[in-house]
Amino acid sequence: MAFKKEIYFALDIGSHSMRLFAARPVEDDFEIVGYKSVDSEGIFRGEVISLKDASLALSNLKNEMMEGLDMEIDSVYLAINSPKIRSSNEILSISLGEMREIKERDIQTLETEELERNDSQALKDYVVIKKIAQNYLIDDKTYPDVLGLSSDKLAMGIHYVEGPKSLSNELPHLLKEVKLECKELVFSPLAMSQAFGDVKNGLFIDIGKTYTGYLLKDSGIPIASGCIPVGGDHITNDISVITKMKFYDAEKLKKEEVNLEEFSSKKNSPSQIAFFRMKELFEIIRSQVNISFQNLSNHQIGSIPKTSVYLAGGSSQIKGIDFLAKSIFGGECSIFQSENLNSSDAVVLGLLYYISKQNLQFENKSLFSKFISNIKDSF
Repeated sequence: MAFKKEIYFALDIGSHSMRLFAARPVEDDFEIVGYKSVDSEGIFRGEVISLKDASLALSNLKNEMMEGLDMEIDSVYLAINSPKIRSSNEILSISLGEMREIKERDIQTLETEELERNDSQALKDYVVIKKIAQNYLIDDKTYPDVLGLSSDKLAMGIHYVEGPKSLSNELPHLLKEVKLECKELVFSPLAMSQAFGDVKNGLFIDIGKTYTGYLLKDSGIPIASGCIPVGGDHITNDISVITKMKFYDAEKLKKEEVNLEEFSSKKNSPSQIAFFRMKELFEIIRSQVNISFQNLSNHQIGSIPKTSVYLAGGSSQIKGIDFLAKSIFGGECSIFQSENLNSSDAVVLGLLYYISKQNLQFENKSLFSKFISNIKDSF
């Protein structure tokens, strides 16, 4: 088989399915050249509960993709999510000693020494999966860039996404079992947000089978994120238990007949059951986001303002869910739609956009480095 380095792979391992996308860079975008999925085995709520079963399922997925593309696969970018993942916002600061102009070295000191110090304070059972720089802070005012400004202190907001060591080790270990290298772990809600394009402000919610991930962006910067252990299967189970119908029939009913706008039509109707479970989920997310929002020094208000909501995942297709989202969060609601993909593919599609942007940034940085080197060589 021919190995083609220009093709990169995005993998999403869920409780019910494993999805693998292959894409090739095309100028400043990408072209999807392969898509395979298999039923998940040995996975529950994002964690490996049977390495043997999970390895077999992932190996089958890898082999199907290799046969379809007639090429080897040795590495993937992996989306990761779990109710055990947590996030926080921190303000890191350094003293400049006196009122003076901020230099490049001050910014480097803040971004390196302070971050390393903070990492050492993390709980021993948790590791940082992703740390995202927010705005710089001077006298409680936010700035995207502070080079050349004057102050005696420099601060920066950081959004941390942390997970238990067991989780961040298990999935890469699973990949090694099938001879795959994990190029990067990417928090699923962060990846999913990319599937909606260049949206700078909004709350992104991915409703999976067994859990729901969310991410709030303000001016393109994540300021709140997390994962709630409630998903589409909980809604189906509620309908099944209360109406005394089989789970399979309840799932079919949820997809085809439930309408959240008709929640008051009849007591204990499937629509009413689904409405209250989904309402509970949205209210939990709103509460969690409010807590994160209040902890930001650069947002001195009591709760999040009305915000647009972007939904993906299987249960985002429930009729009337946009009506409920608007009533809870106050803004407009958009639901992931694609001609060739289903709503559950939003995470892995968004991961491709994430990879594409990372590669472009790296290439631009490399070109700049080469340009500098050429200048140096000319002297």
